[in-house]
Amino acid sequence: MTPRLNLNLGLRYDLFPPYYEKNNAVSSFDPAKHAVVLGTPVDNLVKLGYTFPSIVNRLTDMGMKFETYDQAGLPKHMINTSKDGFGPRLGFAYRMGDGSKSLVVRGGYRISYFHFVMGGWAARMRQNVPMTARFYWSQTQAAYSPDGIANLSLRTVPQYISGQNTTNLVQPSDASKSLARGCCGISYFNSDMPDPRVQDWNFTVEKEIMPNTVARAGYIGNHSTRLEQLYQYNNNTTAPRRLISGTRPRARRCPPVSSPTSAPISSTERRMGSSSAGRTPAGATPMASSSNWSATTPRVSRSRCST
Repeated sequence: MTPRLNLNLGLRYDLFPPYYEKNNAVSSFDPAKHAVVLGTPVDNLVKLGYTFPSIVNRLTDMGMKFETYDQAGLPKHMINTSKDGFGPRLGFAYRMGDGSKSLVVRGGYRISYFHFVMGGWAARMRQNVPMTARFYWSQTQAAYSPDGIANLSLRTVPQYISGQNTTNLVQPSDASKSLARGCCGISYFNSDMPDPRVQDWNFTVEKEIMPNTVARAGYIGNHSTRLEQLYQYNNNTTAPRRLISGTRPRARRCPPVSSPTSAPISSTERRMGSSSAGRTPAGATPMASSSNWSATTPRVSRSRCST
């Protein structure tokens, strides 16, 4: 820009398509219809070996409803691609004064985006119904008692003894007695879930305080927003209207959490191995020693999904 001012401008664009599985064995939840949303029909999941007919039939008998992504009005992979990943970059350096010991001011700012963690997505898709069902047999829970009353073992002579005749007590091919309401759950992601965003900034002042020695002080920081947050949709409730289709759905909604961090920094740097004229002689290796100090002040706050 000028002999005293250098200015760097840039723009980065990040686009992260949603995760997917090769057979589209993904799932979500439709709160309006109280239905489990599947990326492929139930029959296809059975053919692929991702679930058993007994599981599907038992869940359906208990009132669970299944629908495909197109019936729910969702995209094929359940999540729309976030397309607002524009990240500006700004950097500058300004020299104040003349001579070798002039004051130099530097600074920068940028916005970056990143995809939410794949491990969490894969775990949820794998653990959701009907791909996963937890089979139980209990002599204490009313849901698994023949008469619907708890503590069967205290009221009758035990028919099964653990380790003696319980080897084939629970069978995935027969879920009629091993799956009850509350046995299964589902977690789903907001279909318009935005990509998490990070803002970074820095400001530094440098000045030569003696030959070959520079003192530096600055301030750096970052602020992450739109981070993933898990909301319990109907956790531990007994209201009949909230026991959705015999499931316990858990929702991953818009990520509202933010995490700002900032820190002042200071350092001194001395360059050794140079001549009295300030230049390194031929064949010599310049060396530098420095001391640094910094302090970090993390804070956690909340922000809306629209930030």
